[in-house]
Amino acid sequence: MTHSPEFLADDPWLDQLLSRLPNTAIAVFGDLCLDAYWQVETEGEETSIETGLPTRRISRQRYAPGGAGNVAANLKALGVFDVTLIGLVGTDLFGTELKRQLEDRGLATTAVLPAPAGWQTLVYAKPYRQGKELNRFDFGGAMAVFPETVSEVMVALEDAARHCAVVVINQQIAGGWTDHFVQELNALIARNPQTRFLLDSRDYAERVVGAALKLNHTEAVKLLQTLEPDSELDRTDAVQVAATLAQRVGQPVFVTRGEAGMAL
Repeated sequence: MTHSPEFLADDPWLDQLLSRLPNTAIAVFGDLCLDAYWQVETEGEETSIETGLPTRRISRQRYAPGGAGNVAANLKALGVFDVTLIGLVGTDLFGTELKRQLEDRGLATTAVLPAPAGWQTLVYAKPYRQGKELNRFDFGGAMAVFPETVSEVMVALEDAARHCAVVVINQQIAGGWTDHFVQELNALIARNPQTRFLLDSRDYAERVVGAALKLNHTEAVKLLQTLEPDSELDRTDAVQVAATLAQRVGQPVFVTRGEAGMAL
């Protein structure tokens, strides 16, 4: 089906696609993160007796799934019938909270695998004061997929690819994938041509073969390598970049542009 670049408000194509979600099985694999939001109060600060430094009092805190967990939660909220979530969490208190947040959103965590000892749950802790975000605290960055867990992840992905129409792969933590893992992932995609794989990756888009790509405009320009790295894409440019990359990879390509929408 072909549509003009400008969709009419009464065009039924999107409604038709969304109506199929309750009968769809989708798997999501990737970096499972916990987003932490801490409200820092300006009143009531004390001076620490031990250090002599002012303390920071947190009056409110809330937590939500981030990374691949956020993708899975959004799919569940959109009405997808069966969402399989695959990834690693640490055996720390943040891992326990992340699993609770996922389960509270109706997501099964049977394929959320415990990481080996020493592996930290990925956390983005965001302090706020008077509505402004302060310096973020990151836990668990650059935690590579341990060799002993690659086989477990691949077994879960193989099972998901056999019963899901789509497998979404989300990668945003630098240094998380080894060469061996990328090779195993490419082999798995090749073994399952009946399944649509959709890759959203900050660092491996050019190395994963056989997957549709979801890129932001900066990532798309970097991958294309024919435009300046800081090029701003207008609508026409975004469509052309998406079309050129789609021809190169032989798969659909999505280029997101923030508030300006998305080219497919």
